Amino acid sequence: MGCGRSKESRKPDAVSDPLPRESQPTGSLSENEVVDQVGKQHSSMVEWAKASGFRIEHPVAVFPSLSGVQLEVVESSLEPSWEGQPLWLNMAELTTTTMLNAVDIGKKARKANEWRSRLLQSLDRDGDGDLEAEDITEFISTEETLKEDGIVKAVLKKAESIEMSAKELMDELKLIHDKIAVALLKKRDHHPTAAVTAQQKVAHASWAKHMQLHDGWKDPQEGEIKVRPKAGLVAMEYLYGGDGTSTIANALGLGLMIGVTKQLRDMGYEEGKNIRGYGYDWRAPCTRLEERDGHFSKIMKDMEDLVATNGGKKIVVITHSLGGVCAHYFFHWVAKSPQGQARGGVKWLSSHIHSFIPIAAPTLGAPDGSHSFLSGDEGQGLAPMVMSVADRHIVIRSWLMFGMIFPAGCGLMLQPVRSPHWIRRESILRVHVLTVTKTLMDDEREEIDSGFTGRVQLKLITPKGCKTRSHTLKTSRQYLRTHAAFDNWFQFAWNSDQISGAKLEIKLIRSFGLTTVTEQSITRAIFPLDSLDDGDASPTEMLISGENRHLNLDIGKGFMVDLTAQFVPPGGHFGSELDFRNNDPGAQKCGGPADVFTTKEKQKRLVEQLGEIEGSEWEPYENHRVKKEENRGAPSYTPINIDEFMVIDGMEHGYKNWKESYAKDPIWRECATIAPPIRRVKLVYGINVPTRVGSVFRHVTKRYERDEPATGLKPDKHCKVVHPGYSITDGIVHEVPGKTPQADDAVVDVSKMTFGVRASGDGTVPYWSLRWPVTWRNAGVEVDDPVEVEGVNHRDILKTRECHEVVFGECLSCPTHYIECWLENFEIAGEDVTGYAKVLFTWHGISYGSEKVSINPKSSKRMSFKKRRFVFGVTNDDVQANNAIEMKIIGSASGNSKDEPPFKLKVRRMLADSEKLSSTVKVGDINLKWYRFSYAANSQGMPRKDAIQNQSDELSK
Repeated sequence: MGCGRSKESRKPDAVSDPLPRESQPTGSLSENEVVDQVGKQHSSMVEWAKASGFRIEHPVAVFPSLSGVQLEVVESSLEPSWEGQPLWLNMAELTTTTMLNAVDIGKKARKANEWRSRLLQSLDRDGDGDLEAEDITEFISTEETLKEDGIVKAVLKKAESIEMSAKELMDELKLIHDKIAVALLKKRDHHPTAAVTAQQKVAHASWAKHMQLHDGWKDPQEGEIKVRPKAGLVAMEYLYGGDGTSTIANALGLGLMIGVTKQLRDMGYEEGKNIRGYGYDWRAPCTRLEERDGHFSKIMKDMEDLVATNGGKKIVVITHSLGGVCAHYFFHWVAKSPQGQARGGVKWLSSHIHSFIPIAAPTLGAPDGSHSFLSGDEGQGLAPMVMSVADRHIVIRSWLMFGMIFPAGCGLMLQPVRSPHWIRRESILRVHVLTVTKTLMDDEREEIDSGFTGRVQLKLITPKGCKTRSHTLKTSRQYLRTHAAFDNWFQFAWNSDQISGAKLEIKLIRSFGLTTVTEQSITRAIFPLDSLDDGDASPTEMLISGENRHLNLDIGKGFMVDLTAQFVPPGGHFGSELDFRNNDPGAQKCGGPADVFTTKEKQKRLVEQLGEIEGSEWEPYENHRVKKEENRGAPSYTPINIDEFMVIDGMEHGYKNWKESYAKDPIWRECATIAPPIRRVKLVYGINVPTRVGSVFRHVTKRYERDEPATGLKPDKHCKVVHPGYSITDGIVHEVPGKTPQADDAVVDVSKMTFGVRASGDGTVPYWSLRWPVTWRNAGVEVDDPVEVEGVNHRDILKTRECHEVVFGECLSCPTHYIECWLENFEIAGEDVTGYAKVLFTWHGISYGSEKVSINPKSSKRMSFKKRRFVFGVTNDDVQANNAIEMKIIGSASGNSKDEPPFKLKVRRMLADSEKLSSTVKVGDINLKWYRFSYAANSQGMPRKDAIQNQSDELSK
């Protein structure tokens, strides 16, 4: 077995420093100084560990993090040359894509052509993806607004006499493309959020198409594109798809699991033999990996081989971040799925898994992940250069793995948090400008036949007393003769609960110039959005909450604007036609009512324990120089859960896929946060880095690009949070290092909860999400107190000595005791002796020495060493063999040559004397005074700080 301890030694072992610093000649040890001389004895932790008796014991399985393994193209009919090449990340491909995007001068024209092509594609009757000439002729010959057109009649007649392709037909209809587009827009079924989120769309760029998933987990364009994780440890050691040994990649922050795997390789681990990587497609939910790829069945089979190859030794599973969630699900899958039970289930785990080290695992999720998915803005460095903002949005929301890290409601019980997500109370108006048509008078025909380039300007005039100013937005520019198809989407938001008094001004503008554009108003009209006021034009019927109203509005001078409009007051999405949620009661990390856990009892307990200021759950308020207390009567913000967010943003497709992949998976639904059926867990993570615990959103007022998805929400930069334990910047709420109140124990009754801990998470994962596995002790899992590393962020934890100590302690056989030798001082016996003196220790064939000390009896006859403390790890094998530490005094003044036999310090004798023992050794003219003592190792097999400190205090006396 490794050097793990039993439940009795779960006391917090302060983590020792395997690379000790220079010893202080006098006084007790400093806070972080533990094994001070070892760093001088060895150039690395690995060298010290080998010399101290650490040896390979257990085979290792590695599960990487989110985006922590390279993805490669297995199949691609779209880009055959990419097959076998890394996709995430291939720097050469990304650089080429970036350059092409940067110099794409005709991007706007191409996007306009793509928009028309997508409109035409709606005529594909047989749904085979190929638009045929018959599809077009049937439409233009039956559509009321087209069939009497002279050009249409001429083209139809020509099509009767000769066979024409769809492209040739559209070329003949070129002069009335806009008129056809107008007819298609009117024919298309319109939903006010269709351009935002209603249906899953396909990314435009090739790279984005390959990174996208269908329904959150399936291959895009099934049978044409297949992307999977690259095999091997190298693929999870560096993000860059290079040779895996690049120090440049590591310096650029592209190093992944290399911080841990390199230490294990240096200790003698060999890939395939006793360490293997289990990469997974981190874009997809872990709940779907078996169905799509047989992933977990393959892991079980491979782990069986790994155990057999290592003589039956059980596996230590080491994970980072999301890999911990995936491994946690794997353990439950083995125990509960038919496939896992067929191979042994819980018994299989008992015979194959030694322990589990989830490094910085988001066991209760992370608001960082839900924010990224809901807003669609993860991977900001890739847009807009590598892929468009719209493609980024499509790709991110296609990765349903984010459901694995949606924050669990039970985490809300452990600090002053009511909800991780909030939204400003605002009314919204969604407008879809479809077309503009012109009814010609006789005297206008000559002028209008030449046409003009124009755009429609919309101005929302907010009600009197509303804090929000009026907003003005414009459509894209279109060429208008008698018909112009705009197909532009708009959303307006304002601080009011109702539509009464709001008006919409519609103006048609003519544009002049190419580089410098000037604009001239042609006509305008103002329309009340309710039936209470009169405007310049006839009042529209009052817009009813949630109803999508189709309006054809006369704005004067013969121009008609065809649009749809929808008004939604605050909370108007819920319980209306816009609310697509089912009646699922929910479950932990599955959304729904059961995933919202803050209670009045908890709120009361917080105030009892922390007082009114610290004990109040944080909530946002408007930053308009209004004190929070004055604003309590009319709150401007409302807490929302993930289900509600999806409804507000029209994410019906994403919502259904999320529920299918998580809430309907019985293993996830039951086991997402509970103890896995394994024996032992070791925790290590960073703390006290500002960490996101919440987001505050508001509705966007903007124009959306044609037929391209984007969220209707954005972080609210104009809000504040009043609580000493939390900070807010640009709508993102963070735990404050050393100040955020945290529960001391997560499993006690709420009436007995205390909140004495003040800490934050690791910059990505909140504090209690990292710490949650300690609650698994109640299920019989052996969980030592977590190793919490001060000030270390989510990724850098992999490089720390504390992390390496935990890994070594579980994977290796290691010292059971430590012997320390302290050199106090030496005296010179003679009067005129000069030269130098040095002490040399040898253990397991490796020598460690003090510095040379020059002898000058005129200055002092008693001299001290700066390098005076030496620490030696002793294993059970050393005790059985009664090995000896050799000590030798060498120097030009001692009369002792290097060939004289050293003193042999037998380990049995030294371990038997547990008290501090003082000795004096005389060699030639030198009398050396030194101390020795021994103590048991800690649970990682490392020197125990408490024992060292006690002895250090004694020695300093």
